[in-house]
Amino acid sequence: MKAFKKLALLSALPTLFIGITSLIIAGSFADFSVKIVSLTIGFFVLIALNYVYIFEKIQAKENKIVKSISMTALSTFISISLFGILIQIIFLNEFLIQTPLFQGLLGIVILILEFGFVSIYRNRNSKNVLDFKEKPLFYLVIILTVSSIETFFLSLFSVELINLVDFTQFCFDNFFIPTLQVTSVSMLCLYILSQIKFTKRNIFISIVVASIVAYLTIYAIGSAEFRRHIVIIRFFTIGLSSTILCATIILYRNRQKESIRKINALSISNSRKDFEYLQLKNQVNPHFLFNNLNTLISFIEIEPKKAIEFGHHLSNVYRHYLKNETEDFVLLSVELQFIKDYLEIYKAKFESGFSFEIKNDATQNLYILSFSLQEIIDNIFKHNILDEEKPIEIRIASEENYLKITNSLNPQDKVISTNKGLQNINNRNKILINKEIIISKTESSFEIKIPTLKLEN
Repeated sequence: MKAFKKLALLSALPTLFIGITSLIIAGSFADFSVKIVSLTIGFFVLIALNYVYIFEKIQAKENKIVKSISMTALSTFISISLFGILIQIIFLNEFLIQTPLFQGLLGIVILILEFGFVSIYRNRNSKNVLDFKEKPLFYLVIILTVSSIETFFLSLFSVELINLVDFTQFCFDNFFIPTLQVTSVSMLCLYILSQIKFTKRNIFISIVVASIVAYLTIYAIGSAEFRRHIVIIRFFTIGLSSTILCATIILYRNRQKESIRKINALSISNSRKDFEYLQLKNQVNPHFLFNNLNTLISFIEIEPKKAIEFGHHLSNVYRHYLKNETEDFVLLSVELQFIKDYLEIYKAKFESGFSFEIKNDATQNLYILSFSLQEIIDNIFKHNILDEEKPIEIRIASEENYLKITNSLNPQDKVISTNKGLQNINNRNKILINKEIIISKTESSFEIKIPTLKLEN
């Protein structure tokens, strides 16, 4: 809801409500004037301005609900009080400090109701608006709290009329007990409506129905003297405010629990991802280093020169492992140099069984998942026969945010493939950068594209 639209709505609704109820009580338009209507509209516009341009600005900036409401309540009280003083000076030519102060307090009451209304409006399509999942004590506390708040504000408007000796008893008998009854009926009605599918999904209908039922109930159980004072403008307003406040608190509690549930679920999900990732990463085991020690020894005895070259490549590969074993991503250019040494080790053992071509033209800000290339090369050697008569051709080159690895096929017959190695690479990429590898296969070739990550300097 845009700011101007919200301002117009929050100004018009209470103005119409007060106007209609006042008309019902008066029975005619005789008591209305342009001045009264203008002042009433100005009163509610000022409250709406505080809500839209102070509460929501503070809330958007700091997201602290108590601080936002407190600051807005203070600004509402000050602005409405000053508005009341100005009206007295201009139109009444007198000054009574009690009147603007009471108007300021009334402004806070309406501000709280507007907060409840907007909260309910924003969550009108939520499935858990009227879910009653707490213990009965929680709802009893809500009833007592709402009744006490309403009693407090009602007493403020009546303090000058009552002898202070009898004031506490008067407030208890005439304010707290009736508001307690109204709020209890409102809560009970909300609970009943929450069990009905239609009203549960239509929170505004539930509030209106609960408010009317609460008003009619309190009117029915009251004495004749009580009924004489129970005008619509007072007790239907109390019933409406009780219902809105109760629904708002329940809504806030449900949203709070839902947020906690989502945070816990996200925490569990992240923990599970961390665990899965560590498991996947631990599967990358440089066991080939140990297997190649025997090869190095044999070269030393037969071909010392070849042993030295083999030892250099093995040393470079081992150095790469030690340097990057804890890294998730490494520079693509570094990884390509590593895989060149890695392939040279295989080349020394299998000679003409395969050939390879690596285009190492990667920029300095291009990264790749560490050791993913090694797993793919291992996968190639695992599933193909290294035959001098039909050598495997391996080509590695960059291509539009991917590193493409292509190899010809000379498949082994008895190898049972679980694709665990490729799943490992794919899962690690999904966990870390939310991208997947691309696999394509023809009768003569197998191609894998691994996502690369570009980081700006």
